[in-house]
Amino acid sequence: MSLRFTKFDAVAHRAKATHNIDVANAIAKLPDDARDWQVTALFYAAVHLIQAYFAAIGSSYPQTHQDRDHAIIQDRRLRKIYNDYRELKQAAVASRYLCWPVNDFDVSEAKRHLAMVQAFIDNALATSEPPVHRDS
Repeated sequence: MSLRFTKFDAVAHRAKATHNIDVANAIAKLPDDARDWQVTALFYAAVHLIQAYFAAIGSSYPQTHQDRDHAIIQDRRLRKIYNDYRELKQAAVASRYLCWPVNDFDVSEAKRHLAMVQAFIDNALATSEPPVHRDS
C-alpha cells in the first residue's frame, strides 16, 4: 500500500505545527518517562513548518522524510536550518526506535532546535515572493 499525502496550504501546516507544540507542552506535564513523546511532537512541529514553507512557495511537496531531507538540502534558503532539523529528527528517531533515554537537557535542545527552525520559517515566509499557483 502506497500513501500519497494531500497537499495542504501553509496555514493548515502552521496550525498543525502549533498543535504539535501544544501537545509537547501538555506532555511536559506528564511523568518524565514521556519526554520521548515530547521530543517527537517537537520534531513533527518542525516537519509541518517545513511543509508550510514548501506549500507557501508553491514548491514540490515532499512525501517522505527522505524526500523532505533532500528538498531541504536542495533549497538554498532552507539549507541553513538543515542541521537544526536533522538534530530534531535524530532525537525523535533515537527516542522512539532505539529506546534512547530522553532527559531534560535533550528536551531543552529539541526546543532550541525547533525555535531556530520556526524563526527561520517565519522570516522566510514573511519575506518570500507570493506563491506560484499551479494547476494540479
